Amino acid sequence: WRCSTSAATAPSSRAGNDPRISQESPYFIAFLALVAVLVLAAKFVATRKPIAEVLERWEHILFPLVLIVLGLVILIEGGAFGL
Repeated sequence: WRCSTSAATAPSSRAGNDPRISQESPYFIAFLALVAVLVLAAKFVATRKPIAEVLERWEHILFPLVLIVLGLVILIEGGAFGL
């Protein structure tokens, strides 16, 4: 196996012909759109006065708890524990 210098130095020249780019684009766009929706929803919820007060009071407990639960869900769904 030999690596030619033109292929190693200019991978972007072949990117236009790469079928993976056109196949993955809808997933990338959907991901960015859903992240934007999530950020806007979080901003909307967090700027409501009663909710903001509760979040401010309990954030030192809620934030670590959410991260721990999210990590456990990822590990369990990923089969890290053989469950």
